[in-house]
Formats: sequence, structure tokens, C-alpha cells
Amino acid sequence: MRGFCSIIAVFFIAFNGVHLVKIGEGDIEYEFRHVDFTWSNKSMKEAYVANRTYVVENCLISGIKIYKGNVYVTVPRWRNGVPATLNRVVRNVTGNESHEAILEPFPSWEMNKLGDCRFLQYAQSMEIDPNTGWMWIIDAGRINLLPIDGSSPQNLCPAKLIIVDINKNRVVRSYEFPNEVVNRSSNFLNDIVLDYVNGQVQFAYITDTIDAKIVVYDYLTNSSYMIQHPSMLGGKNFPVAGINVNGIALSYDFTTLFFCPLSSLNLYKVPTLTLRTRGDFNSSVVNMGQRRAQTGGMVAGQRNLYYGALFQHGVDRLPVEASSAANSSNVITRNDTIIWVDSLAFDGEYLWFVANNFNDFKRGMMTFNSSKPNMRIWKVGDGEIAYEFSYIDYVWRNESIKQSYISNSKYILENCMIAGIKVYKNNVYVTVPRWRMGVPATLNRVVMKRRENGSHIPVLEPFPSWETNTLGDCRNLQYVQSMEIDHNTGWMWIIDPGRINLLPVDGSSPQNLCPAKLVIFDINLNRIVQSYTFPNEVVNRSSNFINDIVLDYVNGKASFAYISDAFDAKIVVYDHINNSSYAFHHSSMVGGTNFPVAGINVDGIAITSDFSTVFYCALSSLVLYKVPTSTLRTRGGFDRDVAEVGQKRGITGGIVAGQRYLYYGLLFQDGVDRLPVDAPSTVSSSNLITRNGTLTWADTLAFDGEYLWVVANNLNEFRIGNMTFNGSETIVRIWKVFVGERGYLTDASTRTLVNGAGKTGTYHAVTPIQVVPIG
Repeated sequence: MRGFCSIIAVFFIAFNGVHLVKIGEGDIEYEFRHVDFTWSNKSMKEAYVANRTYVVENCLISGIKIYKGNVYVTVPRWRNGVPATLNRVVRNVTGNESHEAILEPFPSWEMNKLGDCRFLQYAQSMEIDPNTGWMWIIDAGRINLLPIDGSSPQNLCPAKLIIVDINKNRVVRSYEFPNEVVNRSSNFLNDIVLDYVNGQVQFAYITDTIDAKIVVYDYLTNSSYMIQHPSMLGGKNFPVAGINVNGIALSYDFTTLFFCPLSSLNLYKVPTLTLRTRGDFNSSVVNMGQRRAQTGGMVAGQRNLYYGALFQHGVDRLPVEASSAANSSNVITRNDTIIWVDSLAFDGEYLWFVANNFNDFKRGMMTFNSSKPNMRIWKVGDGEIAYEFSYIDYVWRNESIKQSYISNSKYILENCMIAGIKVYKNNVYVTVPRWRMGVPATLNRVVMKRRENGSHIPVLEPFPSWETNTLGDCRNLQYVQSMEIDHNTGWMWIIDPGRINLLPVDGSSPQNLCPAKLVIFDINLNRIVQSYTFPNEVVNRSSNFINDIVLDYVNGKASFAYISDAFDAKIVVYDHINNSSYAFHHSSMVGGTNFPVAGINVDGIAITSDFSTVFYCALSSLVLYKVPTSTLRTRGGFDRDVAEVGQKRGITGGIVAGQRYLYYGLLFQDGVDRLPVDAPSTVSSSNLITRNGTLTWADTLAFDGEYLWVVANNLNEFRIGNMTFNGSETIVRIWKVFVGERGYLTDASTRTLVNGAGKTGTYHAVTPIQVVPIG
């Protein structure tokens, strides 16, 4: 047996999975109009139908768990006519070209044989321990619990717990519950969680919904007992009334068990120590208050408890450390097709859940003869608010310097707003564009500052130094809105228009301080690699607004940079090999006038991970365009090669590409959308990955591993001078959302090699130029 520390660390990561804050809309992984199975042959299915051991309208998916890429689901025998109660989801590759999802009985047809008490009679829930590959299956032993034909439940077998080793395809243990613990004539074993003690699962906690119990199974002694309490009873004044304790979840540290009746809004918790030792439940149980909705299944991650909002079409979450459910829970996702979230499960950093419209099924109102899906299995990425700012402050060398900046109007709090973001080696770099006067440093790193009361707030540390952000010195950074970090080299590519005060609200004018430039900075060596001043005919020093940048890899090197110029409606190309630049102008880069923010030209720009295609769009436009990089690299025929992809769902600022998808903010819809990079059109291919009322103006996006980082800065209010800086209201949020793919630059230095492994071909090195000393 492995030591406690090592196995528990693995368990924390693999078993409890998701531990972040905000979940996006996610993907529908499977849709079912009805449930079908992998029959041995056609005659077998016909026999099951003829004998009514397969009745389509009586089969509904409920429980779900994921292991090694396999999706396991239950089809409870709520009514007669369910061929197999435990299954694995597979694709039907023989029935038709659509490869629809069907169910393969698990572990076998024989193990699902009805009427043989050695086998599974009724499975609604199970748990899989990813450390052992053991599936813990609860079997009520009763079927036909929700008849609509006037028949009665059938008490076939004693209730039991079966543990199956998925990897070895064998039954590890089958335990029959004593009747005084689980009544074979009245129980409804509903959900199960596992409790680790000293490096292995010792206890399983199981809800009994009809008899209002929590059943405790002790694996080491192979024994069980049960606990009853008024907190487990359901109420009557609910849309679904009289349903007792149902959802159950266990905290990440295995100290606390959460539970709730379905017919109640109250959430309860009790220490696992009480359950393990048969302690005083009455004195230990705590009412955490009311949730926003009735709940079926629950599941706990490292920091949050997730549960279905049954009649609100979504999933909510609550911090496990919250003292009250009433003020701490919030909406995770809502969608009209998420009807009755029955059960939830983790797989890595994804939350899966079954939406099965159970309320209609329960009443016999579900239709199985239409094209409309009755059941959906969702897979949702997770995310969090990484930082919140009520104002932008800096790491000052001392208080007198700060006061001097304030008195000289070099630091005007209400003129400082975060825009660009990039992440490298766990450091978050952000820009504070000098849209107005009074911005001390335009390029920064986020750090945490300890306050006198012991709490911490995020502040900005000028990067690479205060000196490099000196205003009025053209060797230094004047205005930075965007940058790109090449993770292959650790080089940060920084674009500087050389102009400041571009969005004044005091009647003043922009100041054209310096020529526009591109600075390449080696983060690891803390030195400037290259500083390139754009010729005025390429980037006009009196009118430009170079806005965003992407890098194009050729034969193992970042050879080109493509930069949007939002004022002069250009795409600027910097050729790193030849240290030269040129620009393209096209009508597709011009913004429209009939938009909430009008007249803003080409803004967002992204490049595919194979470096074949650049996407771009004007902020004041819904239309997304693309152009081959071969055209940009060779100064080819832009008019000939540019193509319209289609219209997005809303106007967009920043864009970023992963390996498979293009991600962009929906500025006035408080969310982030995505589009497959190979989609022929945006019209039917885009989908929403996250939406939240606080995700206001998703301005810029960046990848770090499989996380998408997003700055939401409510820029429209800032732009017109309507933002409140009272120190108590949040003005900027930096989100971190798990999307399950990496950014376009991942392994680009090796993926793009053309002369064989380790051979980079011809490359003309650029001589490093030290522009300013880094303090």
C-alpha cells in the first residue's frame, strides 16, 4: 500500500477534480432522443421489445461517472422495460452515419440480469475511485419505483453494494445490507460518496431517499449502519414535494459531508468524524441555510460545492467553507436545454452533468417520437476570478514617491485601467494604456500586497522596471496596450504607438511623443533583444493606434509579427528576419457606424496554430475575416485572398486562437464565444463558452496551459468617463477559464521545423540591442 501522503495527493487531484469558481456554458457531449443499447443482434432486440423487457419510453439516463475517457451512466429501473441499469456510452458505428450515442451494458449483459440477486437490479448512482479504478455501485434491489400504469414496486432482492474493478473486469466485493439498515421493501438508495482514511477508502456514505436515511458502509469491517434525522426529511410546499434526502457530497479534505432533501431548499453539513464513529448527529449537524433552488445531485470540488438548480435550468455553486448557503451561492451556468440536472461528476478539470427532464418523465409526459432530444450530457470547463481591482495601484518604492506622483498628476487613479494580459511562468503581465494622463507605468506584473488588516490585494509592479516606463523618453515605453509572450523563448513582444492621451474626457488632445516601435524583451535574461522603430509611412506617429499583436512561426522561429492599427485601419507586418515592416489596408478593416461603439477599425487579431491563417475583425463590426499568412509574408494580393468568415454574435475586441478554436469576447453580452478555426462560417459554428454579469467588456484574452485568461474591464464606461472609483466597487476582473486546449504558440519552435528534428534551416539572427539599462 502506498503511503498516506502520496495517495491522498493523487486522490485530491484526480478524485475531487474541479476546484475553481466560474463555469462556462460548455459543450453538449451527447444527446439522446431515446435510449438504445448495443444488442448482440437484431433478433435479440426484437425479443426484448416483444417481451416488454425493453420499453423505450421507460428508459431514462440518470447517474454519470467518467474514468479513463469512458462515460458510465445508469438507467434506473424506475419502470419495467429497462434492459440494463448500468452502462457505458459508446457510438453506434453500424446503425447509421450519424454515429449516435447508445449504451453498452456494463460490465456485461449478464451483470444486468433482472431477477438474479447476484447481479444488478436497480442502479441509480455509483462512484469511481480513479486511484484504484474501482466502481462502487449501489443497488436498491427494487424496481418499478415510479410506475404510471397502476402497477406496484417490485421488491426483488436485498439492497447491496457492489465494487467492480474496472481495469481487471472483476467484482471485488458484493455486500448485502441488513434489512434493519436498508429495508428491502421500502428503500431508495440514491447517491454515494467515498471517504478516504489513512490512504484508502474506508467509508461510503449513501442517501436513502424514501426512508430518509444516510447509510454508512465501513469497508474495513465490511459492516454498515444508518442515521436518521429530521434534516433528511423533504417538505410539501415544493414543485416536487415529499422527496427526502437525495444529494450528497464530501469536502475535498474529507472532513465534512453535505446533504439535502430534494423537496427542500435547506443545505446541511455534518463532520465525517461523527459518521465514522457513530457520534452524536443531533449536536453535530448544521443547517447552512437555503439555496436558490431545489437540488438533486451534488458534487464537491477542492473549493466549491456544485449542484443542479432543477427548475432554473442550470448549475449553481457554493464555497465549501461558506458559513451560509443563502448569501454565498451563485449561478454557474444557465441554458434553456439544461432541464433537470440530475447528477454531476468530475473528469480532470471538467464538470459533467446529466440533464434529463426528469420531472416530465416522472409524470409520463415525455415524448419519445420527435426529433427533440430528451436527455443531454454536458461537459463544462471550469474557471475562476483570479484578480479583482477596485482601483489600480502600484508597488511604490516609498510613500513619498507615490504622493509626489499624485501631486504632480503623474498618478491619477481614475485614469488607470487594465487592458492587455499575458501569462508566463505563473506571472501575470498586464498593460495600463496611457489612454489619459496620469498613468505611472504602462507595462506591469501583477503582485499581491499585504494590507495592515492582514488581507491581500493585487497591485501592479512596473515591468521590467520603473525606468523602462519613463514618460517622454523615446527609448522607453510610452503607451502599451498589447504584447505577446512567446513561451518557446520567453521573449515578450511589446508594441508601443508612441502616443498618449488617446481617450481624453477633459477636452485635451492626444500627444504624439515618439515614433511607434516594437520592443522585444527577454524575460528570462532581463534584457532587450530588439527595439524597432516603425517608419512613418508604415505606422504614422501622429495618427496610429497599434492595438494587438500575434506572432507567426516559420521553420522554428517567430519570423513575423502581425499588428492591428485600430485608428488607421491597417494590418502592420514586421519581418523579424529582415528587421523591416510594411502594412496592408483594406475595406474589411474599417469599422461601421451603426454600433454601440462606432467607428473603431481593425482591433482583434489571431493566428491559427498551424500558422496558415490570420483572423481579424473591426471592433465596430460583426464580420470576421481571414487571410492566408502566405499573403502577409510575401506582400501578396490581399484583395484577392481575404475572405469573409461571417458574422459573430456581438462586437468583439481581443481575439485569441487555441489549437482548435478561436476565442473572442462578446463586449455587450458579458461573455466569451468560441469558433472552430476550420469552421466555414461563424453563423452556425460559434458557441458560448462562458457568460456572467460581471464579465463586462471582455477586452483581451491569453492562454496559459489549458486555461484562457480574460480581462473584463467595463471599458465602455471608462471610455465615456462614467466609471466609479470609490474603492468599494470592482472595476476590473481578471478571469481564468479552463478550456481544455493550449494556445497557438505551444511547441511552435519544434512543430514548424521543416528540415528535420533539431534542424532549424536558415535563420538570420538579429543582433541584440540594449536600449536602456533595466533597473
